[in-house]
Amino acid sequence: MSESAVGTFDLHCHPAPDLSPRNQTDEEVAQGCLRSGQRGFVIKSHVGSTADRAVSVRARYPGVEVVGSITLNRPVGGLNAAAVEVAARCGARMVWMPTLDSRAQRAAHDLPPSYAAPVWSGVHQDMAARPGYGPAVTVLDGDRLRPEAHHVLDVVAEYDLALGTGHLDAQEVSVLLAEVRRRRIERVMVTHPDLPRQAIGVDEQKQFARQGALIERCLSAVQGGKVGEQATRERIRACGVSSTVVTTDLGQPGGDLISDGMAVWQRTLARWSFTDAEIESMTSAAPLRLVSP
Repeated sequence: MSESAVGTFDLHCHPAPDLSPRNQTDEEVAQGCLRSGQRGFVIKSHVGSTADRAVSVRARYPGVEVVGSITLNRPVGGLNAAAVEVAARCGARMVWMPTLDSRAQRAAHDLPPSYAAPVWSGVHQDMAARPGYGPAVTVLDGDRLRPEAHHVLDVVAEYDLALGTGHLDAQEVSVLLAEVRRRRIERVMVTHPDLPRQAIGVDEQKQFARQGALIERCLSAVQGGKVGEQATRERIRACGVSSTVVTTDLGQPGGDLISDGMAVWQRTLARWSFTDAEIESMTSAAPLRLVSP
């Protein structure tokens, strides 16, 4: 496809190499960006830091802004401030709170019969069953942030990093954002709050937006039927375009190519009657505001 996506930036995608199959490599995404005019993308991995990968791809494709990140699941020690600092010193610009090891993700849920398990679920279940892997990673001790979460926020603040809430549930996000606001950390995104395992309500999303967080809407969630088109459109309006960022969260085999996703978003938002200025805000200005130095 590679239709025009000039100026857009994808904060959330999953290229290879990874533990599970992906439909493009880091370099293939960069090549797609050059064809479509997409400005850049964040490399996300559920199992570690992508800072070194981003450096390598930027060196080969200097016309694309490739940004590294780190996700605080068990493979990096959970809420590990030392791992965050190493990633930051190596150039990463984004930190994701726990995803596949969050308490919401690892808890039992009554999900719809049609719910498609994530592509990484099988290998993660095998890993999590091994002795020594460890339990779910929560940011809370009761109703307060764990000391380890405070240490992570220390590093986020020191290096002016962007913070994604990962797969945290509503209570965890609420407590985390209160501390983020107290510390005047401004680069914050509530990660795909509409997904069934998180199920963060619209009223809570609106409150998080009022507290200064960007609210993420993912193309993969809409395409996969986990969130309906009408609900997504209505929630963007409810929380406000200025508080919204759209990402692809692509990389799943059989789905759209990662490098085509932002062009798909632009067409979709136009079909939903968002203006050119609103689309530019959600696909370019907001994501770049989050991760640009």
